[in-house]
Amino acid sequence: MQNGVFLLMNRRVRSTVTLVVLAMVMATAACSSSVGSAGGGAKFTASSLSQVVQQAKQEGQLNLVWGEGVLGGTKGLPKLAEGFRKHFGLPADFKVSFTPGPSQAQMAASLDQEVQAGQNSTSDIMIAYPAVFRMLLGAGVTVFKPEDWSWATDIPKPAVQGGGVAVAVVTSIPVITYNSKKVTDPPKSMQDLLAPRWKGRVASTPYASNFPNFAATIGQDQALSYITAFSKQLGGLIPCTEDNRVLSGEFDALAFDCDQSTTLENMRAGGALRYVIPSDAAMLTQYMLGTPVNSAHPAAAQLFIDYLMTREAQDTLWNVAAGDSVFVKGSNIEKLVAASQADGVTFHDWDLDAVLADKDWPSSEYLQNQVSILTKTK
Repeated sequence: MQNGVFLLMNRRVRSTVTLVVLAMVMATAACSSSVGSAGGGAKFTASSLSQVVQQAKQEGQLNLVWGEGVLGGTKGLPKLAEGFRKHFGLPADFKVSFTPGPSQAQMAASLDQEVQAGQNSTSDIMIAYPAVFRMLLGAGVTVFKPEDWSWATDIPKPAVQGGGVAVAVVTSIPVITYNSKKVTDPPKSMQDLLAPRWKGRVASTPYASNFPNFAATIGQDQALSYITAFSKQLGGLIPCTEDNRVLSGEFDALAFDCDQSTTLENMRAGGALRYVIPSDAAMLTQYMLGTPVNSAHPAAAQLFIDYLMTREAQDTLWNVAAGDSVFVKGSNIEKLVAASQADGVTFHDWDLDAVLADKDWPSSEYLQNQVSILTKTK
């Protein structure tokens, strides 16, 4: 599961930098390196929860960098950090620092370069959609290694993916977001948006959010034909972070929106945004969290990932970011998905294991072609 150029972009950070940039960096790495991994990072092997807690205390801090809208950003991280310290009995001066960062693609490219240079990773945790992890795992330099998460009793086994390189912490549903004050007959599918009445009224993202998943779901040729027709319907291109332009009436709808979270937050506040899970593109994707081999604080990083899967942290994530995990029993997103399934929706779940197992996953050239068509640069 992943989003835009590809799901490559952070849920709320999305710059117009495409996966092509990352692909170029990965290609360079593959050609220039034959080693399994490069320097940087602290040595760490987990055998028990108490050992991980003790080493995390010795590390004394955790540095996190990702998009402002991910996991609650600057609003949510202090609450998560406070709960993290209390949950594991960490000292009050245990520092959890968060810096809003660039897109997933840019973070991935930086991580790859840092590993090659023998430098510590900018962020002790890499958070990205599965497509980004697929690219990184296919590089010539090892940026993640399989971890033994058996000590992490809060993490459901199905959430540990890629052979242990990452954990699925938050589930996203790609949606069509629309303004309920302007749209009384909302679209039910992506195909509906090709109707003449939508011409000039719908926006999309400049990085083709969720269209790679769409291609993997319905077939690459069919998806390319769709995006060619859809591009002629567009009134403009906006990042997922700018749903407010749908709310203001500049556009009536956004497709695909990166996920359901911003709309749910607006609905909580009594706003006019609503969303539809398109019947011809019902998909799930996951925010995967992994500890890079060059993390300076690997014990603290893995302990934090474990904490994020606790009931307490999942509730915090839902409150601050309208997102939690289908892998955690009783989660809000699990209920939402179950309700949709009861209504006859069949989801295609593009988690990391599914993306890695798909031998026909869209190539970087195909993804570039999607973006070129959507942005009318082809």
